[in-house]
Amino acid sequence: MDSGIAKGGIGIYHSNYERWNFIFLKWLNKKIRIAQMSELRLLSNNIWISALGSIVISRSIKEWYLLHIGDLKTSQFTNNSISEGDNFIVCSTGKTLLIYEKSYLKNIIENAMPIMINYSNFLERVIGYGFTLKRKILYKLS
Repeated sequence: MDSGIAKGGIGIYHSNYERWNFIFLKWLNKKIRIAQMSELRLLSNNIWISALGSIVISRSIKEWYLLHIGDLKTSQFTNNSISEGDNFIVCSTGKTLLIYEKSYLKNIIENAMPIMINYSNFLERVIGYGFTLKRKILYKLS
């Protein structure tokens, strides 16, 4: 999610219900203020992986664990990419090429502390609802 309303997170669109679900994310390190992911994918071992200057992994998309620390000062992370093989993943951060065995990802999640977590921010939700309502009204008027 790239938004002027929220610091960052994940927006999931449920096409069956024509409804959005938002997971707001914040870093536990208070110096890092944004959580905008440029690539997000579910691997075959049911672990989520994402690039946002750094590489992070998750089982639930609500708690994220650090796989690789990269440049978090950049506002655009367009050079990030993730590819999956049978037993390994390859990540490119634009400066570094990383190769990990998938079994290593499970070990990180089981033994590390999360670095980014879900939070419920009432004000951001109200602002987002107001924005959605405004768009629906303008759409009906046009």
